[in-house]
Amino acid sequence: MNTPANIDDLTHRTAQALVQAMHTDQWHHAREWLTGFLTTNSTDPTPVLAEAEHSRALLTQADHDDLATLHKAATKALAIRLRQASTNHPTAGEEFRDYLAEHTEPTPPTNPHVVQNAYATTKGQIFQTTGHQHITLNPKREHR
Repeated sequence: MNTPANIDDLTHRTAQALVQAMHTDQWHHAREWLTGFLTTNSTDPTPVLAEAEHSRALLTQADHDDLATLHKAATKALAIRLRQASTNHPTAGEEFRDYLAEHTEPTPPTNPHVVQNAYATTKGQIFQTTGHQHITLNPKREHR
């Protein structure tokens, strides 16, 4: 998995993972982790959890069009809270890495090397758009 080395990147990625968990039944586990992290860092978890639950309620009730905007706002707010809690905690980055390793899917390589070969003979035509390949036979087209 590609985990960032920078604490700000780690904080943001952890907040993203936590907000993403709000959409699933994994939220209860994420909430427990968040409570433990905040408590370990001598931060009162009550206001952060209340804000997270409010964000979760908004995300659950949001229209599809508003979901991306709300997701971004919830991630930003939670990242700020995580960053504040991690300021005086030297192992916060390690805890973020552990959480990300356990609760996120590995990211695919950013530049996968793809080789494609396609051949059409006589009356076949090959079309490709957005990663999908479609091969059709055109009996009306005359091959020269």
